[in-house]
Amino acid sequence: MGIKHFATSVELASNRTVFYGKDLNHVRGWYFWLRRQLGLKKAIDTIKKVGDHEKRIANNTIHKITREIINRAIETDSLIVLGKLKGLRNKKKKKKERRGRRFNRKLSGFSYFKFTV
Repeated sequence: MGIKHFATSVELASNRTVFYGKDLNHVRGWYFWLRRQLGLKKAIDTIKKVGDHEKRIANNTIHKITREIINRAIETDSLIVLGKLKGLRNKKKKKKERRGRRFNRKLSGFSYFKFTV
């Protein structure tokens, strides 16, 4: 679903698979913890500043990962394929597809559009 590794690069010729996203998950998790701690202290202005900083770091990390994928595809003369990302956040859930609170938070907070542009 793109929560643990939001991008994967597979090279069939060299049989090489690279998973991306560990750094981004670490940053998002740390800032979630920080916002929670600041919320307990009622530091609303600081939470807004922290959120802006998190967005800049996340955008930079996504840019680095996508640039690495594109550069590798150019070097190996490869094709880039994106999966279907629509419908992942639908509110209509079937009983079998219920997910946990933590999973839903991570899924709804991920910026798929920035990865595709």
